[in-house]
Amino acid sequence: LVFGAEAVIGARVALALGPYTYKVSLLHGGREIAVSGGLGFGVADAVRALLAANPGVRRVRLDSGGGALSEGTRLRELIIEHGLDTYAARECSSACVSAFAGGRVRYLQRGARMGVHLPRNWEAFSSSPVATGYRAELLYLKERGLPDWFLENWIRTGQKFWYPTEFQLVSSGLVTY
Repeated sequence: LVFGAEAVIGARVALALGPYTYKVSLLHGGREIAVSGGLGFGVADAVRALLAANPGVRRVRLDSGGGALSEGTRLRELIIEHGLDTYAARECSSACVSAFAGGRVRYLQRGARMGVHLPRNWEAFSSSPVATGYRAELLYLKERGLPDWFLENWIRTGQKFWYPTEFQLVSSGLVTY
C-alpha cells in the first residue's frame, strides 16, 4: 500500500496532474516571474526559458503548496544563479520552501503562510526520521544560515505540516522581510 500510494503521487507530479499543475507567467513589465500551483516536473525549465527571454527579471513570486522536491531545488538553483529575490503573497509550502530559500532577499507578505514537513519517502530499516535523500536539503538550509532550533523543530514535526509563525520565520532568517 505504501509503495502503491507513492507511485500514484509520483505519477501525478511527473504528469503535472491535479494539484501538481502549474502556471508560469511574466509580470510587471518583465521584472517578475510568477509561479503558481504545484511544482510539477518541468516548472524549472519553464522558468529558465522565461529568464533567458527576459533578462530584466528581478524577482520570482511563488504561490505553491509544494510538489516535486527536485523541481524546488532546480528552481532554487536558477534563483541563486540569477541573483533573484523571492516573494510569497499567499502560500509557499513543502518543495516551494526549497525554491524560496534561494532568494537574495526573501519576502513573505503579512498573512501569507509557509509550511514545512519531512517528505513522505519511506525508508525501510532506517531508524532516522529524515530520509537519506532529504538530509542534503536540510544540510543545505543549515549552510544557508537556518539555525538548529528551526531545523530541529522541522524534523520533530515529521511528515505533518508545520506552519511557523511570522516571528519564527523572520528570526530564523528564512524570511528576510
